[in-house]
Amino acid sequence: LDVLVHSRQRTIVAALMTIVIFTQVGRTLIVLSAVGLHPSLLQAVATFVAGGILSSLFAGPSAGAAGGPLIVFGHSSLAASAAAGIALSLTSLVAGMLYAIAGGPVFLSRLRRAYA
Repeated sequence: LDVLVHSRQRTIVAALMTIVIFTQVGRTLIVLSAVGLHPSLLQAVATFVAGGILSSLFAGPSAGAAGGPLIVFGHSSLAASAAAGIALSLTSLVAGMLYAIAGGPVFLSRLRRAYA
């Protein structure tokens, strides 16, 4: 939270968060289109929000990503919605692994310096 004290850093954090949210909605649009659901922007945003809300429940983050498309599109195409949920879960897993590979060494080096 110390980064939010300075206005320049606050602006950078806000810009990065905007990029992340637009990227996530774009990923959702791509996945939903890939399984044949043909979503509108509003449906993609609703799927992203539903997945986020479900991820905060006791079932865990994978259930949220898989359940979001079912809530929004389950009435029209259950199979495509389930496929979209699986694809969103897998892309989230891959993104997390890439983030760990890229950021893990930096975190470990800073942790070593803190305890050295």
